[in-house]
Amino acid sequence: MTLRQICSNFAYLPTISRPGAEAVSWTGESGYFQELWQRRPLAESWGFEPDPDSAHIFVCGNPLMIDQMVEILEREGYVERTRKTPGQILVERYW
Repeated sequence: MTLRQICSNFAYLPTISRPGAEAVSWTGESGYFQELWQRRPLAESWGFEPDPDSAHIFVCGNPLMIDQMVEILEREGYVERTRKTPGQILVERYW
């Protein structure tokens, strides 16, 4: 059973930035996530355009990508969640 079967409003879009470096041919989404988000593939997957009223976004990766994604999402009305502020953007920075 998949998470999507358990939670119908869950969407996961695996993406890699360097498909040419993979040992096995990659056929999924590729590129930097900041660019991918702006192309809107989740709207296709979900059947509607995600927005701050309908989506929570979890972004995990290097700090520069996280900062850029938070900036993009905040321009769209999302708010980064902190200990003091509820919001729709959850982040995990690592490097």
